Amino acid sequence: MLSKIQIERYSRQIKIVGVEGQEKLLKSKVLVIGAGGLGSSAIQFLAASGIGRLGVVDPDRVEISNLQRQTIHAGRIGLNKAESARLFARQLNEDVEVDAYPTKIEEIPEIVREYDVVLDCVDDLKSKFFINDICVKYGVPYVHASAVGFVGEIMTVIKDTACYRCVFNTHQSAVTS
Repeated sequence: MLSKIQIERYSRQIKIVGVEGQEKLLKSKVLVIGAGGLGSSAIQFLAASGIGRLGVVDPDRVEISNLQRQTIHAGRIGLNKAESARLFARQLNEDVEVDAYPTKIEEIPEIVREYDVVLDCVDDLKSKFFINDICVKYGVPYVHASAVGFVGEIMTVIKDTACYRCVFNTHQSAVTS
């Protein structure tokens, strides 16, 4: 049941998704992999929407050149991006539980299993295939997103649909069954 403060906070969104939809959002768990240009925008909107648990994976540190497009990291030069994103999301919305994973992509398999959906915001093809393979292995819905310049794309992979590797089969699987 939503509190009075939550009803006020999410009032505009409730007009679209309803109280039941907002309650589902507050119970959902999303893992964002990559807190750079695309990921930082996703993190901002997921936290604002009231996602119940938000995980952020990124081993990189905030650099001054990031701030022009990764505004959630303002004032945090030198800090790990996952930790910076955690601080931002918690300040934006205290309803959201935020887990920071300042780790490399190869260390995520067990983390993925804890979430309802994975949002891939990484900027290299090898990592995208690896994330896809992990999600397929564990049956976790996978949302691939990428942007180059002013062009972007998004694709959602759920059980029993074509996976990222099925569509773009150019690399061998990095994950064994």
